[in-house]
Amino acid sequence: MARGELSASVREVADRLGVSERTVWRWHAAHPLAATADDLINLADEIEERVCASCHTPLPPGVTIRRRFCDPTCRVDAHRAKLARRRFAAASRHQPG
Repeated sequence: MARGELSASVREVADRLGVSERTVWRWHAAHPLAATADDLINLADEIEERVCASCHTPLPPGVTIRRRFCDPTCRVDAHRAKLARRRFAAASRHQPG
């Protein structure tokens, strides 16, 4: 890729999707193989189609790449479930057998 093509692709994607260039640069940093405008747009489409890690409902429109849960309730529920699994696993390891 020639120098400046990636910057042009980032500007094009930011304009097309109505997000900041910094947001598109973050997407690219998280997925460095997305080098062309089409790759970045496909990545943006994947981000928009993601679902909540807890309840599996679609995430709200305009979510960031880091967002995993649809709301704070799902985030807390997932955290509590993770702690319960750890406690159970620790208890299972310590039982005399």
